[in-house]
Amino acid sequence: MSSAIVKPCYVYLLYSRSAGRPKSYVGWSMDVESRLHKHNAGRGAKATRGAQWQLVHVESYLTRGEAMAAEYRLKKDRKRRQALINTFLQDNAPPTTVKKKVGHNMISYVRLLNELSHDGAHWSITIPDDWGQGRTAFGGIIAALMYESIIREFDTLGPLRTTHFNFVAPASGQLHIRNQIIRQGKNVTTIESQLRSEKGIACVALMSFGHALASTTQQNYASFCPEVRPEDVQLLPAPPHQPLFLQHFDRRPIHAPDYLSGAQHPEFLVWVRFNDVEARPLFSGTLAIADAPPPPALSAVRSLSALSTINWTLNFLDDTPQTRDGWWLMQTKTDHVVDGYSSQIMTIWNADGQRIIDGIQHVAVFE
Repeated sequence: MSSAIVKPCYVYLLYSRSAGRPKSYVGWSMDVESRLHKHNAGRGAKATRGAQWQLVHVESYLTRGEAMAAEYRLKKDRKRRQALINTFLQDNAPPTTVKKKVGHNMISYVRLLNELSHDGAHWSITIPDDWGQGRTAFGGIIAALMYESIIREFDTLGPLRTTHFNFVAPASGQLHIRNQIIRQGKNVTTIESQLRSEKGIACVALMSFGHALASTTQQNYASFCPEVRPEDVQLLPAPPHQPLFLQHFDRRPIHAPDYLSGAQHPEFLVWVRFNDVEARPLFSGTLAIADAPPPPALSAVRSLSALSTINWTLNFLDDTPQTRDGWWLMQTKTDHVVDGYSSQIMTIWNADGQRIIDGIQHVAVFE
């Protein structure tokens, strides 16, 4: 992969009701925040003057030509613009008395780890709403808690080399984790971890921990250091019906195809880190954050009811993954969305361009 990546261009959709009737505006810019300020100050395009605008939707492209072509398509597609506006209005509607608020009451990642307890038979924890993903807990937090329970229970393990998670059923309410050693060899120990909710097994994981072996062969991937740094790009737009767990992460795209656009060969390249500073250096947090990028199937389809991970495999390429300022560069892509299932490939680099994780994930897509 080449590192010659230019500063991204953004296509944006604005919405206003302040001019007497609802209307929208589509444009492109390399700095959406500054452009929105100009529109609302009456110094933008003539069609935007005299109104106060809200930013509804943003798409990221690598070149000016791609952005201008996408701008043209969105201007011509009234039905899609209205669908994006409807989603925006729904997601930003005033809260009702039954709607749960999270806000400043969010449970941080470190605080959540501290609530993981062991009674001699199994580990227990209750996942709060702000770590939710629809009717289940966020898959990344499930993976991180299962790993955390293992390293607390067994103290002679080598570094985590590979792990596989099968998400069997929704995980909610009070959860219990049981771990057992499947095989303990001279170099590698494999442990099975089962996470249960009140309704039964929710996730089964196999994790293999291995001490370094004597070897004269040392080959590794070339480093990948894109020119676009996290501070150069704006926040990744929220997906339709944004899950609550995303409040815990800062996601900044270098490349991000539009959601629900029928994109061919969709690929996300996104900088991601925890908002919780204390969580950033923790190894278990790497498992949680690895599940934070958008699934590319979200851009391959044109309509969506739900997405659900079936299984997830991660291979760790470094004994002790570390990065700078908490930032990880994550790529997710797919060429396969067939009969309601998608296989996606994942790669994660640290801020210095060292490749840290290779992964693959199988997802059920409900349109």
